Amino acid sequence: MFDKIAWLLTTEKDEIKIRAGLEKLGLAHDVVESCLKQADHFTGHIGLSCKAIKKILPGMQAGMGYDDAVKNAGYVFNKSLVRGNMPKLPALRDVANPIVARAVAQARKILNSIITKYPHEPIESIRIELARELAKNYKERKTLEREMKENAERRERQASEIAALFGRQPSGEEMLKYRLWQEQQQRCAYSDTPITVEHLKDARLTQIDHILPYSRSFDDSYMNKVLCFTAENQRKGNNTPHEKWGNSGDHWQKMAIFAERLPKAKRDRFLMENYNTKEGDWKARHLTDTRYIGRILKQHIEQHLAFPPHVKKPVHVTNGRITAHLRRLWGLESFKKREADDKHHALDAIVIACTTDAMVQKMSEWNRFQRSSSGEKLHFEKPWPTFREDVEAKLNSLFISRQPNRKVTGAAHEETIRSDRRALGLGVVETKAITGINLKNLDRMVEKEVRNKRLYAILKQRLQEHNDKPEVAFAEPGFHEYLKAHWSEKAPRITSLKLNTSEASGIPINGGLASNGEMKRVDVFTKPNKKGKLEYYLCPVYVADFVRGQLPNKVMVSGKKEHEWLELDDSFTFLFQLYNNDLVKIVKGDGSIVEGYYNRADRSTGAIHLLHHDGSKLHRGIGVKTLATFEKYAVDYFGQRTLIKREKRHELAHRRHRAKSPLIAET
Repeated sequence: MFDKIAWLLTTEKDEIKIRAGLEKLGLAHDVVESCLKQADHFTGHIGLSCKAIKKILPGMQAGMGYDDAVKNAGYVFNKSLVRGNMPKLPALRDVANPIVARAVAQARKILNSIITKYPHEPIESIRIELARELAKNYKERKTLEREMKENAERRERQASEIAALFGRQPSGEEMLKYRLWQEQQQRCAYSDTPITVEHLKDARLTQIDHILPYSRSFDDSYMNKVLCFTAENQRKGNNTPHEKWGNSGDHWQKMAIFAERLPKAKRDRFLMENYNTKEGDWKARHLTDTRYIGRILKQHIEQHLAFPPHVKKPVHVTNGRITAHLRRLWGLESFKKREADDKHHALDAIVIACTTDAMVQKMSEWNRFQRSSSGEKLHFEKPWPTFREDVEAKLNSLFISRQPNRKVTGAAHEETIRSDRRALGLGVVETKAITGINLKNLDRMVEKEVRNKRLYAILKQRLQEHNDKPEVAFAEPGFHEYLKAHWSEKAPRITSLKLNTSEASGIPINGGLASNGEMKRVDVFTKPNKKGKLEYYLCPVYVADFVRGQLPNKVMVSGKKEHEWLELDDSFTFLFQLYNNDLVKIVKGDGSIVEGYYNRADRSTGAIHLLHHDGSKLHRGIGVKTLATFEKYAVDYFGQRTLIKREKRHELAHRRHRAKSPLIAET
């Protein structure tokens, strides 16, 4: 029972879910409340399973040291002493963390590919960069201790303040809301309107939002969180602030001014542009499992991979701080263009490969004892005289390989289900919360000129009086009192409105219509025009198509609604399928050549976006119909490209929502 309680408190972060789980265990009400008070103390995992702990504890309780208790339980205390004997690295097993398992699996594929490519040159040394700090000197340790003490005092002070404000003990989420509220000077991050104490108390009116969407960044750190009105969060959706409001002129300028008041790390996220080109990099830098990944990979290589007998220490480790120091000392800092392109990973790999254990030891000792007490600067000779020039030449000639994303996951359709009244000549109608209705949305109000004419005028006047800020104009209880004064004493409470939409396609759900979910791929076809010249067409394939297990039969036509698109017939010839990160090379009608990884397609124009191989820019809005050449390539781990001459258009495999591999290559 204790194990089940601890598991719930550790893995679940939502208080409602924790309470439901504890009640399902049959615990009394007072026990449930006591457990909930302890939830904040259960913050992470250790590297042992419950099964292993139960085997090891009896030995320790009998007086054994940990190492002897581990051996007594039948486990190997120090697996690093066991040398591997396999020619290639096997798959990692018995790791429950899916992020760690996937990262190690990718590293394994690359390592085994290197072994295959160079069979007569056995690997003698592997160096791994671990995410851990250098030894801190006395001054830094004291500074860290002081900051930790100040943070603890601040949390206690804020807990008292919010308890007095709410009249009760606050939850963890309310504590975070209060901290963000104070940091943002009591204003909404996206509308820059004041958030009152009443707004803060009402859990429905304000929300904590991830600046960079969590579903895309996996960044759940404090520096990726802001407080905003619920309506603004819904309006932002699964976008970054710049993606949603970057083209809004004055509004974006106000948001940029607001962002300048935030901590630097938070401000940088808030103002980030071209985030789509950096998603994979951003996820990798912000996964909290980085330390665990490095440690597990090191152990896995040492325990399984065979190295020459004369090699005493095949796997070496370094850390990011040392890499950064050496990069500066060797004059490579100008090549580190993290926000410009993805070649900085290759730059770090070169530095890591040239790092020695002697350098690591010397730098750690200097950082710990000499940096603050001595004016002497640390110095390391370059690995060879022309090192900097050779690195620059290699980076300039580098072609970055990206892994195509053929995994089909995600929602089959958007959450909002709109009322489909097209048969009645009324189009498609959506229901939207009143706190998300601005003047622009209000113009789409159903029957605003007939049955709802008076209500429309009242709502419009209310928005105009409050500078088109719906979260303020329609806040309760003031809004309902306004309706009673200007409309009727018996006016109902209005929480939502029905709006006309321009929706012309989607998925029928419960008599309504939901917008399509994510477009997972496009199928490319050719068809000769009246002059006999081949034209290219794109057929979008959505998650819903995989769920149904049925291929769509229409190709996009620029400027046309879906019901006006061309239907596939025998005059069309299938070429290939494009998933995200498939390499494409095109020749336009004017002879210009563009090569890049497929990023996405625009269903309104029939155009595609291609990401430059190093992530430095996005080639937007490339129309495909009149292209002279349209080719797809497979790319291996070493950047070698192979033209895909022939593909078969596979039926959709809807089992596990996963597509069959479409790749059939002829070199």
